Amino acid sequence: MVDVKKGPLTRDELLTLWQSVTDREYNRPLLEQPESQIAAVEQAAEQFATVSGQVDRNTQAMFILPWSGQTAPPASGPAHARTVLQLQRGGAFDVALVFRAGDLLVEHHELDYGREGPVDVTTGRLFLVEETAVLCPGNPGPVDLPVVAINPGAGYNHCLPNTLTRLAQPGAGFNNAGATVQNGGGQTNRIFTAITPDVPIAQHVGQYLYLNGGANAGRYLRIIGVEPPTDAHGGVFNVAAEALLNDSGVTGGFVYGERITQPLSGAEVIFLGAFGNKFLVLRRFGTLTLDPIQGDNGGTASIVSKEWSEQLIPEVETCSWQVVRWHEELSITLLNPNSPSGGVAGTLDEIGAERNLPRQFGELDEAYRQRISVPADVVSPAAVLRKSNAILVEIGESACLREVGRPLFPGLFFDADDEAPFAFDLDLVPMTIGGVNNLRPGELVFAVDADGRHTTGIAHFDQPSAPAGSPLPARVFAGVARVSGPGFAPGQTLVGKQFGSMNPILSVGAGLQPHHRFNVLLNLREFRGFFMVGVPRVYLDDYGTFYDAPIDSNAYDAVDIDNFYDGAALGTLSMYARLYNTINATRPAGVPFDLYIEELSCI
Repeated sequence: MVDVKKGPLTRDELLTLWQSVTDREYNRPLLEQPESQIAAVEQAAEQFATVSGQVDRNTQAMFILPWSGQTAPPASGPAHARTVLQLQRGGAFDVALVFRAGDLLVEHHELDYGREGPVDVTTGRLFLVEETAVLCPGNPGPVDLPVVAINPGAGYNHCLPNTLTRLAQPGAGFNNAGATVQNGGGQTNRIFTAITPDVPIAQHVGQYLYLNGGANAGRYLRIIGVEPPTDAHGGVFNVAAEALLNDSGVTGGFVYGERITQPLSGAEVIFLGAFGNKFLVLRRFGTLTLDPIQGDNGGTASIVSKEWSEQLIPEVETCSWQVVRWHEELSITLLNPNSPSGGVAGTLDEIGAERNLPRQFGELDEAYRQRISVPADVVSPAAVLRKSNAILVEIGESACLREVGRPLFPGLFFDADDEAPFAFDLDLVPMTIGGVNNLRPGELVFAVDADGRHTTGIAHFDQPSAPAGSPLPARVFAGVARVSGPGFAPGQTLVGKQFGSMNPILSVGAGLQPHHRFNVLLNLREFRGFFMVGVPRVYLDDYGTFYDAPIDSNAYDAVDIDNFYDGAALGTLSMYARLYNTINATRPAGVPFDLYIEELSCI
């Protein structure tokens, strides 16, 4: 039986093939003589092997689901290539350098053919610094600098070792005189440039400014923001208010981004890095004095001196500046010992888009793969229910489908069924309460159960009758209408939102019967075609601060690093968003629907 080749051709297989199809007298000198031109053949084999591998990956990625002859991964979502660079310097050892994540790009360089010899060229592949690295004064490196490709795809995996060697640096060498220096109160100081070029550009962020004239001559300052020009100036450099401290000994140590306080001065800083007895900090507020400091993680240190202060010397139109070149002036070198890996084209999403089935928010590859691998299951009520349950099965739950006119969603037109002659007022929950009743008719009320769940409603009062000619007596609290939530119960406290009345609940009547919950009034559009899908109340992960910025340029000048906004329950929101989008894509055209929380059961 013939052994059929599976998978891509390798370099060795291609060389063996070359030997088998060429005359022995031709290939023997090439193989046996060290100075022969066999390198050209080996190079061709290497290149063809790379092409063969990529062809194999691309063709196998056209399969949504893996099959028995799979030789490479099936279709998947987009992924970015990553690698770790070695960062070091050969000079400028007295300068503190911070390579902040998100600020800097690394260029891919290759050697190309030139008439006078190899020519260094850029390929256009860029990698973003993914984790911050710091070189404190005296530290030559190397230190790790993790980077990630700015775009997904396998092409970024082909960057050979030692080809990610240069930081992109637009505006390098820009310089001018006549700038004004102004101290700030937070993480930045400001340098107002002259109105004539050169002036700041947005791409200067992350680079370093050298002050070569004026009261602050000799200072290197990290640019962490720029402001646009006005009629009065050519733009503003926002530079990091960093201080370099000498300590007499550190106990416990500090970590990057840790908050450090100085009780005696009231100043607060952020730890950036250390080397020997020197450590670099970024001002949050205040000015450090030569007194003890302590970090949030328990580390302590005593400051002996400042090599440079977080404060600059104010000056007006006497400061000269220059944007420093990373490699030529700061002697920075970068190398990638290994090729990047992990970059993948988003073939799965492309196939899904062709089928008009885009990926839902938060949908992982495996769930998305299974969803788009089956023929379209849409329009019918059963399809809506199947699609909803396919999502909820992940958390062991199921959906409840209610169609207008069916027993689970009868609707209401001025009355209910034969059990009771009520209309519109069928949802009152009779209730008795204790204490002084300061509730008002129509006031929004709520109660909280032992699990912290809220039940809300509207306070309802009855008007007792009075004999003819007599004034009407005061209204009497009768209960709560329009109840939403798990329900009121004796022992809870009924709280009024408007006037703050707090009354213990003594008893609770039956109120709305479960089978009457969907005896509701429908408008003309809804009663012709409308459905509701009941979903469980889910409690999934909350992922912390949802709207913030890096530690040394906090959004909206928040005082504390970790106190801006309060995050979002992304797990819960993702689940509900997937349900809504799936149902919206499955429903019959023109038929409206709504999601609701099913607190009871599908009855």
